Amino acid sequence: PKLRGRPRKEHAGNIDTDILSAAIALFDEVGFDGTAMEAVAARAGISKRTLYMRYPDKKALIKAVITSIVGGARNPDPPAFMDMRSCLMFHLENFFMICNDPGMRVLMAMGDKSSQVMRELAPMGQEITYELGIRHIVQTIVDTAGRTGIRVDAPAFYAASLLDLAMAHYQRLRALGTTVGIAPAQVASIRIVNLLLAGMQANCAADPNVSS
Repeated sequence: PKLRGRPRKEHAGNIDTDILSAAIALFDEVGFDGTAMEAVAARAGISKRTLYMRYPDKKALIKAVITSIVGGARNPDPPAFMDMRSCLMFHLENFFMICNDPGMRVLMAMGDKSSQVMRELAPMGQEITYELGIRHIVQTIVDTAGRTGIRVDAPAFYAASLLDLAMAHYQRLRALGTTVGIAPAQVASIRIVNLLLAGMQANCAADPNVSS
């Protein structure tokens, strides 16, 4: 049953959870521009007035959704990798493991510059991408390089490239209606790692002062 009047304190948190869950589902299904605030209210089982009291416009709702997703996301603690291949494979396998989560798909859709509201929120999306993914990968690349006695120039470039290649592969398969399963993800991960390692080795070969 719908709540009537001012929600009691114990119901307020449930309403916010219902709103954010409804928004995530709709953003994932029809996109940011295709989601109407009225549709979010209907999916959450609340009135439009209740929704607008909490989120005055769609931009405020999207910010709350993204904050919620990021707050609930947690990068797994990586082990001490024996080599760079293991390090990169760990992050790729983790990406493909979570990419089918609706919340993660909403985050990935922030790169869609065809959406007007996403163009306005682009700086926020870039900051979240860095904080949630790239910085974590950079640190493990640097740690692994130091432990194994190699040098990796521009680790942020390789971390960003890892995510870019994985995301492009996932989005291409999704556009074709293909589900990213364990076996296809593993094959893609191996190929992406081979590309990144080849780039690292080429940089090392170009600089005689860098050990490979």
